Amino acid sequence: MMIGNRRVLAALVVLLVSAAARAEPPTVAVFDFEIGATQATEITVTEGSGTSSTELEASAQTSLLTNKIITELMQSGAVSVVERKEVDRIMEEAQLTEQDLAEPSTAVEMGELLGAEYMVFGSVDALQPSVSIEELAYDAGEQKVISLTASATARLVETETGEVIAAEDLQASRSSEQLNPADTSRTIPAAFYRSVLDDLAGQLSARLVAAISPIKVATQQGDTVYLTRPRLDAGQRLEVVRLGEEIVDPDSGEVLGKTEQRVAVIEVTEGLADLSKARVVEWQAEAERIPSGSVARPME
Repeated sequence: MMIGNRRVLAALVVLLVSAAARAEPPTVAVFDFEIGATQATEITVTEGSGTSSTELEASAQTSLLTNKIITELMQSGAVSVVERKEVDRIMEEAQLTEQDLAEPSTAVEMGELLGAEYMVFGSVDALQPSVSIEELAYDAGEQKVISLTASATARLVETETGEVIAAEDLQASRSSEQLNPADTSRTIPAAFYRSVLDDLAGQLSARLVAAISPIKVATQQGDTVYLTRPRLDAGQRLEVVRLGEEIVDPDSGEVLGKTEQRVAVIEVTEGLADLSKARVVEWQAEAERIPSGSVARPME
């Protein structure tokens, strides 16, 4: 009898989360990232050994990051993304610039034209490449060290109100050491450059998705946790928090957020088409229970 009850409960869990997954995801329009005021470095890249290097223009740098963020958002499965060509077409027809969209009323109108609940604006603020070739001691040869740090900001605007509901300022860095390299040119390989932008785009999109559509706990059975977000990567760790009372500014009455209580750290075990499963790896609350509706946030 107990086994039958468990099967029924498991089936109800799947139906509950599947119903949430079938709901229409919110639509997002991503605008071309700009060059920030502090952006001064242009990077020389090479497509491979023996090829001549070319210098990426500023527009190419921002276009590449914009495309990667769009791809990351689409692959998350949590949001629908307006095609970039459609965004460009409507901007051109309305004769608008991104500066025009800083006005809340214009942002609301643009959101209606695009059929988007949210819009993303951003800028590439810094690209700091470094390539050095060092002579090693005891005639051990040379070592080539390549490093790159890229930083960008992104703003998430709710089109219904024209208000910025999230602002992110993140950076990604990578370095690589090569002993006695065949290529001693002082250039940044294209694949290395793209890998840093991949990291940065992944970070930004994860934060944006979390602000638009937080990952929530549907239910918990022992150490198994069922999440409302499909296709999460196995091995990813999330911190589960229970949201409490609203925090209100005593002067303006504006709601600043909600109190939070840490509940547990969980690790994704399986990402399915309609839900994801995780296991509890650490309890952070005395009562080993995760309330339905708790928020699960990717850990840094």
